[in-house]
Amino acid sequence: MPPIRRIRGGRIAGLYVGSGKGKAKKPVSHLSLSLDGVQGDAHSGRSGAAGPREPAFRRNTTIANTRQLSLVSVEELHEIAEKLGIPPINPGWLAANIATDGFGPITQLPPGTIIRATSGASIYISELNSPCRVAAELLCEHGSYSGDATTFVKHAKGRRGLVGFVYSSGVLLVGDDLELLKPVVEPPG
Repeated sequence: MPPIRRIRGGRIAGLYVGSGKGKAKKPVSHLSLSLDGVQGDAHSGRSGAAGPREPAFRRNTTIANTRQLSLVSVEELHEIAEKLGIPPINPGWLAANIATDGFGPITQLPPGTIIRATSGASIYISELNSPCRVAAELLCEHGSYSGDATTFVKHAKGRRGLVGFVYSSGVLLVGDDLELLKPVVEPPG
């Protein structure tokens, strides 16, 4: 593991689970995480089928599931809502599993960052979660947004959060303190 920088000060503002892909997630008081992902969530599983996000593989090739869960920050959701001119966005409407508060924007955290909760449960960040038409449709269906997907994508770009996989099992509770273990990239010497 590369050298890390510990950043404290964030917390879990909300937790969500959903039984269908491409559907809004419902709020819950806790999430049980195992190496298979979020218990009861449609995106769990250690492996999955390659799709359009994995162009190096033929469709339906079995690959590791590096998108077991998604995270958004309350701060970034407020920015998106403000730009769209709508009331606050419920993280579950964008199919997020975890909403953070206190770290500020999280979307630009580098892959390899680990988010660890008080319980020791940890999430390894694999990539940013790009805004998409599906998220825009969910926001139209459940929120007060009536615009088009292109406008949502434009305003959510760089603010849509992150995806990752369970790095260490445990239980997450709303209100748990979080810390970031951010990789420190040293210049080649």
